[in-house]
Amino acid sequence: MLKTSEKLGEILVKNELITREQLEKALEIQRGTKKRIGDVLVELGLMTEHDIVVALGKQLGIPVVSGASGLLNPPKGQGLEELLSIDFAKKHGILPLSKDLDSLTIACID
Repeated sequence: MLKTSEKLGEILVKNELITREQLEKALEIQRGTKKRIGDVLVELGLMTEHDIVVALGKQLGIPVVSGASGLLNPPKGQGLEELLSIDFAKKHGILPLSKDLDSLTIACID
């Protein structure tokens, strides 16, 4: 998955999740506030939080997974619990998923 330089609103319009007019309305509301465009779209009822997360994943080139996907259940026997303490993982909102040579794959919350 490649990162794109497109803005979130443009991705949503391009994928026909919102219209250009809806984006313009949200941008108008956003001006003068510190809110993110995704938050404004959700508040307007134009998007769900999940829709925004998926679009952000596309924008940033980061795969999006949920607990229901089963991908957040790392296989036992990799020694992941020895690499990160439970306290550290909880404090930083991360979950070790796999270890391959010198690389550790994690999931994080945002």
